[in-house]
Amino acid sequence: MREHLPPTVRLVQPRETRRPTAKEIAAEAGVSLRTLWVAVDDMEGLFMRTVSHWVRVNRRLARPIDIDLPVGERIASYVDQRAKQLGDIAPAARAAAAAAGSPALASGRADHLRNERDRLSQVFAPELAGADRSDLLLDALLAATSWNCWAILRDDQRLSVAESKEILRRTLRGLLT
Repeated sequence: MREHLPPTVRLVQPRETRRPTAKEIAAEAGVSLRTLWVAVDDMEGLFMRTVSHWVRVNRRLARPIDIDLPVGERIASYVDQRAKQLGDIAPAARAAAAAAGSPALASGRADHLRNERDRLSQVFAPELAGADRSDLLLDALLAATSWNCWAILRDDQRLSVAESKEILRRTLRGLLT
């Protein structure tokens, strides 16, 4: 049953704003409703498991980036990795938006933002060290590389992954150089 739960986030398609029901989740996972409730105590438990799954996926996609590389190469490497992460977490991000008010999902999002902020501060440490207001620069980097910005590019503006990556590269170059 555990391996069936994370894919249930596919239930929330782009632009859908309702929260999936337990019955829909069980059907998507290919299990009975009773089996679902044996595996998790409640919807929050299901959300916690889903968040854990996506955190593991996201971490696997993050590769070390040598901070001794020129800033342009670090930006290119970071954008390639981040685009893959954002594409892979799209179903989870959409599900989280549909389940607004969930403490498990809110906590997972806060953890994700903290982790990404830490990653940005490592990858772009030389530029942050030389910035007048490194805290504001780091906030700008986090905002520019967030799911929210990516969703605007991909979903709202209907840009390709390549176009969205180019916009992200240009934005980071503008902030960091």
